[in-house]
Amino acid sequence: MNILVSGCIYGAGNIGDEAILEGLLPLLPQKSEVRAHAENPALFRSVHRLRCFPTTFWGLLRGLVWADRIVLGGASLLTDPFGPWYPIQHCCRLLLWSRLMGKPVMFAGIGATKVTSNESLALARCFYSTADYFTVRNELSKAAILSQIPYDPNRVIVSADPAFGMQPGSLASGVRAKLTELGIKTDERPLVGVSVVNESFADRSDYHVQIAKACDDLVSKHNCRVVFLCSEIRDGEKFDQAASRRTARYMKQEYCALPARFYPPQEFLDLISAFDCVITMRMHVLILAAVAGVPAATIVREEKVLQILGELGQKPCGTVDKAVSGEVVEQVTGFLRSRKVESARLLRAVKAQRERLSLTRETLERWTAQHKRANRPRAAAWFAEACRVLTRKPFAAYYSQQSPLVGGGQSPLGAKR
Repeated sequence: MNILVSGCIYGAGNIGDEAILEGLLPLLPQKSEVRAHAENPALFRSVHRLRCFPTTFWGLLRGLVWADRIVLGGASLLTDPFGPWYPIQHCCRLLLWSRLMGKPVMFAGIGATKVTSNESLALARCFYSTADYFTVRNELSKAAILSQIPYDPNRVIVSADPAFGMQPGSLASGVRAKLTELGIKTDERPLVGVSVVNESFADRSDYHVQIAKACDDLVSKHNCRVVFLCSEIRDGEKFDQAASRRTARYMKQEYCALPARFYPPQEFLDLISAFDCVITMRMHVLILAAVAGVPAATIVREEKVLQILGELGQKPCGTVDKAVSGEVVEQVTGFLRSRKVESARLLRAVKAQRERLSLTRETLERWTAQHKRANRPRAAAWFAEACRVLTRKPFAAYYSQQSPLVGGGQSPLGAKR
């Protein structure tokens, strides 16, 4: 059986997305051949050693033609913080062509939040309802799906984020030796990693100032060594490198940074395991730190981050709108004082997530064993509804320029393919 994994933007330089796939692959049926859609096929193949299709229009179609079944997996695929065009339109394009080709589709290990626009809701109700199953990260994601999409509750299974399935490597001195090779001093001083991101709030500096002040206090008053981490290596003001540089500019104390290059998720996980604590705005840095037993002081930028904190039994130390340096320092120093206790608590929480993750494996096995689609709306009625949604004014105006559901235009990230 040929299984195509898509939906998430794999191969684009986001370590969190690649960690999702690393955790998802072992859950797929062993006898199936797996390929994926990838933004950068060369980068993708160097990490996963899988064959892939590019995310051009013809690459998307070639992948769907090759596949017997399609898994849309891992990321927050029902949400619209950047508008309806990604991730919702991206998934709807795949669902549309899969539906027309008669290919079964399942969402695996995704997150969901309440969408904010009528366009997003119309697309989701029309297209997402054609999927056979959903497995989701948590109960809040299940509630978000069922409150917005007409769907059978029994086909929405609460599982976990696939990245929880990753396993840390050796926690011995070899990891610290690797950090030394990368230019990071590893002495008796506590290592505190800092992972920041700009995204839709790139024009703001208030949270950068507060994080920088917290880092200064940790260095000057608590003898910590601050190390900036980039889990996203794309250029541009929205991403991690620019955010790290801006935060560092506000610092008065010494700091260092991991070289700005792509680290495969297993290597990144192993590097994080050498830290004593992490300050992060990134959800998958939070998850990978938890997998390594490293506590993370987390600044919430989206609801999905708050959801994962709840799964781990943690509280945030602030939000993008209310980042206060004192609260960050207080949480970090508290973690450092009770490092072993906090690490043991995190590993128990991760174990519970891995046990739930087995539900995604069971659902995938049940789904691939079925000969017929489990949730097939009448084709004529569904096609009429799809046409009605896609010819509404907001969509018609957008498609006349970019035609995102049938190919062409720009990638979800805004760069021309």
